[in-house]
Amino acid sequence: MTRRLRTTLTAFLVTASVSAHGTALSGQSEGTGVYVNHVELGSHIVDALAQSGVQIVPGAYWYDAMSGLFGVIGGPGVGFTLPGLALGGDLPADASGTGTYVFVNGRELHPMDIGLLTSLLGPVYPGRYWLRYDGFYGVEGGPAIGNLIALAQRAGGGGGYNRTNPFGHLGSDGQSSYFFDPSTGCSVISGGGVSC
Repeated sequence: MTRRLRTTLTAFLVTASVSAHGTALSGQSEGTGVYVNHVELGSHIVDALAQSGVQIVPGAYWYDAMSGLFGVIGGPGVGFTLPGLALGGDLPADASGTGTYVFVNGRELHPMDIGLLTSLLGPVYPGRYWLRYDGFYGVEGGPAIGNLIALAQRAGGGGGYNRTNPFGHLGSDGQSSYFFDPSTGCSVISGGGVSC
């Protein structure tokens, strides 16, 4: 496993796990206890990741393979990792809850996701949309109509940002990104690993 993939997976699993605070699915007394899209990861996957230095904490997460966006079941997106990973099951429509009527890659967005998009795009209307790993987005079945990465860079003055959400602090300087969980004191820096 490459260092980049190992670091990215570490960021994905550790970031989500320090944010999970008890949202794991019931019935996990046996097995790995690591659920992605409501499917428990097999011990062979967890063991292979552990042998590569990836710290895995049991919990319930969602992962969008098309965009690489991930989060804790019931919550908003908390970060991006590599797209196309074969982890867990299909992304459930209700992975982040229900009630917004705005779907991206099949997942109904959390109100916090809508708030972030509104700050970049203006009003976000109910409907079905797609988002790729490279930031391009559009209406489901249609062509690209914009790029969220470019919009965020323009809004943030060079690609940097610093946001606080219920799980901790997310930030970037436009070159690398980080997540800091104040409740545990752990930081995950893309390309830099985990520090607690």
